[in-house]
Amino acid sequence: MDYYGEQGPTIKRAAIYLRISQERSGTKTYASDAIERQREDCMSMCEWYRWEIVATYVDKAKSAYDESHERPEFERMLADYRAGKFDIIVGWKLDRILRRVGSLVDMVREAPDMRFCTEDLGIIDLTNPDGKRRAIDAANNAEFESARKGERERRANRQHAEQGRPKRAPKRCWGYTVDREIVPEEAAVVRELYAARVAGYPLHDLLRAMNGEETVNPLTELKRAISRLPETQKWTYTRLRYCLANPKYAGFIAHIEEPIGSGPRRQRAAIVADALVRDRDGNLVRGNWEPIVDEATWRKSVSMMKKNLRGQRQTGKRRYFGTGIFRCGVCGRPLYVADSSYRCSQKGHVSRLREPIDRLVLATIRERLGREDLATLLPRQDTGRLAEIADELRAVDGDLARIRDDYTKKHIDGEFYHELHDGYVAQRDALLTERDALTGTDPTGGVLTCDDPVAAFDALADDPVRLHSIVDYLVTVTIHPFHRNRKRGQRTFNFEGIDIEWKEH
Repeated sequence: MDYYGEQGPTIKRAAIYLRISQERSGTKTYASDAIERQREDCMSMCEWYRWEIVATYVDKAKSAYDESHERPEFERMLADYRAGKFDIIVGWKLDRILRRVGSLVDMVREAPDMRFCTEDLGIIDLTNPDGKRRAIDAANNAEFESARKGERERRANRQHAEQGRPKRAPKRCWGYTVDREIVPEEAAVVRELYAARVAGYPLHDLLRAMNGEETVNPLTELKRAISRLPETQKWTYTRLRYCLANPKYAGFIAHIEEPIGSGPRRQRAAIVADALVRDRDGNLVRGNWEPIVDEATWRKSVSMMKKNLRGQRQTGKRRYFGTGIFRCGVCGRPLYVADSSYRCSQKGHVSRLREPIDRLVLATIRERLGREDLATLLPRQDTGRLAEIADELRAVDGDLARIRDDYTKKHIDGEFYHELHDGYVAQRDALLTERDALTGTDPTGGVLTCDDPVAAFDALADDPVRLHSIVDYLVTVTIHPFHRNRKRGQRTFNFEGIDIEWKEH
């Protein structure tokens, strides 16, 4: 049959609009099948009214309720309608075309002679009051149902999060499958990323490594893990910050009721890290998947990220290995570097040239590594308890970080915080004492146990982060003040007052 208006047959050419807002099964096949069902029904309506189909517009995974989501094909269709390319828009249901009264008003403003046809409402002509009233009522109902549906989904998502099973994300978290099972190659990269970050390596170096570019620091372990990936991807600062603050990697669940798209992009990772789900007793909820990093490492990474956001930017790259471990011979405080000298924070104590001291310390360690009795530098043999102690230490560090976070957010009061803190500190001290008596691994990262310790040590000359930990393990360096007795220009460095003592393990 033909559609007749007051002037006779006025509709001859039709355009079909198809839309699906979510790919719920996570597969393209599901979305394609839904689109085809809509297409078949729209073609049947056009055949019934004897309209010629002149164009088809398809928006996949686009929302008609959220105005922040662009619908490019919908906008192109409206432009073609205003250009007179067809007489009517055909959609499966009205909510496939629009779900807000505001969208309908905009359509009427842009095209006052708009007509559309849907399976649930039939032909609606916006050029007459009756058609406008029917369209507005239908749009009101669609908007109401969308709001109610969103409310139900938010409540269900919250419930699932409290039960340790958050909603299924449209995209998988890197390091896990869509079913939250660990992907070994990606998980290895995540672990090395966190290890490098908490060791002090800067974000810009980590980003270069992830993108296969040259780095200032060696980052050997991270690069080795990256080389085992089956394929590489493009990483950005935003993605890297999310990765280094994502609670999922530590086995926690984050749940945010409201969207966070309006804030600065670099702060969204901090917002997610602060949105951990708690049960009715105030305890953090654990997810039903295996974590990739321990809680203490994750919290330290988040803390470093937040300091950067507050403007307390760290250099990220340790420039001098002696900073913080060389000691003042007067007060015992750790020394820092300023104007090419090691200095004490107490005025008048120590201020001595850095380079000669660094060369002396490295040469002393290098000479010792060339001897045959390196076994005496290693900790005593492990009895099998070392791995358990390491896990318990990480757990205690995580507990300490958590109660500090709870106290900051006022989940616990000061008295309870100090009670918990003292207990955890006593537990950690006991574990450290036991570890000192039972350790058996090489704390230098293999330098003491490799075939050529001197060569391995020389290879770290440009890695102050590794040198810092090795020197701190092997020796105690105390620098005493030295009073110059020559005029400027006639001075030579005097090594008097540089005490290097080997630590006993």
